[in-house]
Amino acid sequence: PLGTQGSCIAVEHSNYCSPSNTSMFNSDTTNLCTEGYPSLRRLSAKHRETFAFKTISERLPKILTQVIDTIHKKSGDVEKEHGKEGTDDVKAIIHHLSELRYELQTDKPLTPFVWGNDLVLWQDAFKEYQVKRSKEPSWFQCSWLLVECYLYRRIAEVLKTSKFLSSFDPFCGQKEASYLSYTSSISSLAKYVVSVISAAGVSAANDRQHLEHVILLSLWGNKTDLSMIASYEGYDASQDMSGLGATLADEYLQGLHQNILADDLIKVCDLLTSGSGQKQVDVVLDNAGFELFTDFCLAEFLVSMRIAHKVVFHCKQLPWFVSDASQNDVHWMLDQMTASDHPDITTLGKKWKGHLSDGVWVLTDHMFWTTPYEFAAMKKVAADLYTQLQQPFMVFFKGDLNYRKLVADRNWPYATPFSESLGGFHPTSLCALRTLKADLVAGVSEGRAMAAKSKTAEWMVTGQNAVLQLDTNNQTLF
Repeated sequence: PLGTQGSCIAVEHSNYCSPSNTSMFNSDTTNLCTEGYPSLRRLSAKHRETFAFKTISERLPKILTQVIDTIHKKSGDVEKEHGKEGTDDVKAIIHHLSELRYELQTDKPLTPFVWGNDLVLWQDAFKEYQVKRSKEPSWFQCSWLLVECYLYRRIAEVLKTSKFLSSFDPFCGQKEASYLSYTSSISSLAKYVVSVISAAGVSAANDRQHLEHVILLSLWGNKTDLSMIASYEGYDASQDMSGLGATLADEYLQGLHQNILADDLIKVCDLLTSGSGQKQVDVVLDNAGFELFTDFCLAEFLVSMRIAHKVVFHCKQLPWFVSDASQNDVHWMLDQMTASDHPDITTLGKKWKGHLSDGVWVLTDHMFWTTPYEFAAMKKVAADLYTQLQQPFMVFFKGDLNYRKLVADRNWPYATPFSESLGGFHPTSLCALRTLKADLVAGVSEGRAMAAKSKTAEWMVTGQNAVLQLDTNNQTLF
């Protein structure tokens, strides 16, 4: 059951990272963090020289305009099927979305929702802000995490309350096109995975190396984030895995290794392979398309190697952050795979459908994933979900948004231990697989942060760098 406690916009700290004309870092290297935001506070667009401000002022209006264009293109089909009533419905949707864009660009107060089973959670978030600030929350004044989630929640409400497009996913076309654009890499990766699982158990050393490979492939699959690709010109979404084989996989991943700023891969593999194979592993998904395929490759390896007997995938209930995976996205991908001309893709598609039918793999969703609350609040505001996450041996949290919620979207000093940044969220052992697309991070040494910054000032937002971080929940590493 959902409660009413928890925090998603409170501000408790007041230390600052001092701006500098020549560096994004503090002169005090014991407190190195992102310039422009107050230290330890939640990121917000009120600070103009930040990626939060760039997102709210530039990226989100672009995404919203693309949604409006998508609805425009849909209008002919709706009119053809439903006549004038359909035309009026589409006009109303476009009006509401255009109004939303105006509210965003002019920093209007966030209006309450009228639809959904999460209304109490949103009302509590707004009330908390009003109590602490004595004013209504608005786009450029409260936390970046809250307003970005609010945007997608408003888009969902506009569509869900329409007459003829209540089940329409405005990002569906982009997600499907993205998957198809990676056909070459998917074919090569499918061939690699089929060959690996067919040789499972022959060599313990090879099995261990392949486990490391599939985790890393899932990590780097996170680069394919459509909310970044569609709205930020500086984003690097390249994923060329054509010709991938056992040797090339090692070479490809070794070339990316220097970009993993915090690397707990060995510890993750040690923990996964400890004890018996009767483990459940959960994956909190991020993007549909190529990343989802890499996540399923990881899950296939865990099951085939008898590391896990069950894998649970957590999806989104609403169209979210452009490319976040829903259960519909999963089924669409599997249908594409089973109809593929590539035999290895077809083999995996049939195998994965079988896993879902047999209950070896499970798809689930929960409304908490589409609220603005940090995960440390889950135990209070979504106790049923927290209890679910206590069941698996390990949970993989994929991607940038999940990471931001893990660490409460705060401007942590980079060297803050990852476990500390979780704010008491320890349902079980968890592993974060994230390519950096927001200007915050924890658990990264100051030296690694400064080295990454020396290569590019935008080292935290281009997807070129990554973290692979483990919190063991005090489980023993064998």
